[in-house]
Amino acid sequence: MDNQKPVLAAMPPNPFADSGLFQNTADVWTPFKMSFEGFAGGGKTLTMCLIALALWEEEGKKKTVLLQDTERSAKFIVPFFREYGLIEGQNFFVTPSRSLIDFLNILELANKYRAIFMIDTVTHLHEEMLRQFSEAENRPDEYPGVARILKPMWKEKSSRRIVEAQTFHILFTGRAAW
Repeated sequence: MDNQKPVLAAMPPNPFADSGLFQNTADVWTPFKMSFEGFAGGGKTLTMCLIALALWEEEGKKKTVLLQDTERSAKFIVPFFREYGLIEGQNFFVTPSRSLIDFLNILELANKYRAIFMIDTVTHLHEEMLRQFSEAENRPDEYPGVARILKPMWKEKSSRRIVEAQTFHILFTGRAAW
């Protein structure tokens, strides 16, 4: 009698698996989206580049990496990427632009060709939108006075497109301020 193994009760059905609410996501490709925020010199750009490089390597070194360089940081980024096989004009493309139109066009290209898109820094794009609005409306550059108007515009043109991106990775830096 002492040698008998205890009888285990049958496992009840798994309510989570049986609910139909969950799926196995291990094999589902998901775009990586990350923002790097902080003060000047805090390492935002380097961290963004390291993660972009890791994504590029993880996906077989086949994707194109794009940089909208509003900071003029490419002089540091291009040599860094070159060491790992990303060559400007071949599989790595840089635009030294703060243009919102360029941003929207690059988003389209990144989406169409499943690229890795970096923006250093998105803060300058937001500031450019504020500047253009102030000029067009002949208003002083009073933020947050015009935030009621600008936030929905920024959300429509930028934030929503980033959040809804499903075919490409996007990484961007943003400047902290007091």
